[in-house]
Amino acid sequence: MVGIAATDGKARKGDATERTAKRRAQAQRGSIRRRTQAERSAETRERLRAAAINCLLERGYARATSVEIAARAGLSRGALNHHYAGKHDLIVDAANLLWDQVEDNLRALVGGIAPEGDGLDAFVDGVWERVFGHRRIVAVLELVVAGRGDPKLDAWLRARLRRLFATYDAIGAMAFSGGVGPDKARALVNLTLTLARGMALQSVMHDDPAQLARLRDAWKAAIPILMRDPTFIAGGTS
Repeated sequence: MVGIAATDGKARKGDATERTAKRRAQAQRGSIRRRTQAERSAETRERLRAAAINCLLERGYARATSVEIAARAGLSRGALNHHYAGKHDLIVDAANLLWDQVEDNLRALVGGIAPEGDGLDAFVDGVWERVFGHRRIVAVLELVVAGRGDPKLDAWLRARLRRLFATYDAIGAMAFSGGVGPDKARALVNLTLTLARGMALQSVMHDDPAQLARLRDAWKAAIPILMRDPTFIAGGTS
């Protein structure tokens, strides 16, 4: 009888220990917040957008198929079609997000410009490093070329680029902390962007970081001269 009682006591103790372990496990699971459906969908769309941009870079628009984009994202084509109607809508979404980021980065850069000195250098370097100096922007430029043969894409591009360049003008007018008039400020910002965009294209054909750095340095030296030049877009400091 003593042996049976001892065995029963051990069994009850084991059961209690198991129940305690289960309660702890449940508490731990409860403390880990499950992602919402919206969060999971956002993550999936981000994976698809990243895969679309990489596919554009490596394959070009015409050869960037829905099947390949989905495979690069580690998803099925059905998952892609659940979030996007097709390749066009996905790539447009990815490009639109990139241009939104370009606008946000440019606003941040312009806000830090001083009328002279290191502020100008930081602006020119920032435009290259944060906006145009990475391969993703080349994927967007690929779309501009592809739009010539795709009326639907071309229509979207024209509307989006009008908005983009209007944003450039608005941001440019606020540049240089009042050191120059708004027309001259817009021109200097747009010239900086045009130079950086051209360097991005050149880097595809001939990637020479040292040469690109020399071009940026030359432009940094030219900006203060143009700011003081009364013949370069009249307007003074008005």
